[in-house]
Amino acid sequence: MERVDLQDITFDQAETLALVPGLKAKQLQNWNESGVIDSPNVGKGKKRLYSGLGVVGLRAMVRLVEFGIRPSEAAPLCNQVMERALALHDETPQAEGSSRPEFTVVAHMIDVYHRGYIYRFDDRHKMTIIQGDLGQLRLFLPENYHTIEVDLLIFKALNAIYMKLAGETPPEEPVVTGDNSQEALEIVNDSLAFKARLSAPRGREGTSNDEN
Repeated sequence: MERVDLQDITFDQAETLALVPGLKAKQLQNWNESGVIDSPNVGKGKKRLYSGLGVVGLRAMVRLVEFGIRPSEAAPLCNQVMERALALHDETPQAEGSSRPEFTVVAHMIDVYHRGYIYRFDDRHKMTIIQGDLGQLRLFLPENYHTIEVDLLIFKALNAIYMKLAGETPPEEPVVTGDNSQEALEIVNDSLAFKARLSAPRGREGTSNDEN
């Protein structure tokens, strides 16, 4: 299977809900009616359709809302994630031996992946997406912030999309490790947790949450 244009492929509401764990039909309807999300594609019977890129954005939206961020403030942050998704989709080599595009994470190269650091600035939430840890940049962040593993979220979304297109049923959290083993997945998760602890401000509690 060749790669597709994420902005051209579309999914109906039922397919979209299956591709976005944690998203409810009523929630999706509310976001549409309030203009928080933009889903201009309309299918038969005036039913809304959502692009592959939109699926990535919705996965990010669900995660950000879980942090307690209002949907209206989460929307521009989701746009940042979708911009990153377009680049990552085109730049990441396809896993060898796979019959469809598959995006994997290599545990020992965890520092090359991008994270989003979410904080409040001028009474609104902002997000800075950078490669690896904050390092000295955390000195310029407020005391309270969240971290989200942007590339990992995108890889999971892309894998779910391509599994769906291939006629497979995507699991809730598509495995994204190089050898698709539970052991490798645990190594990745442990590495992410360790990196998050290093990037969190020292001596402060409740200052960061991680995307696992």
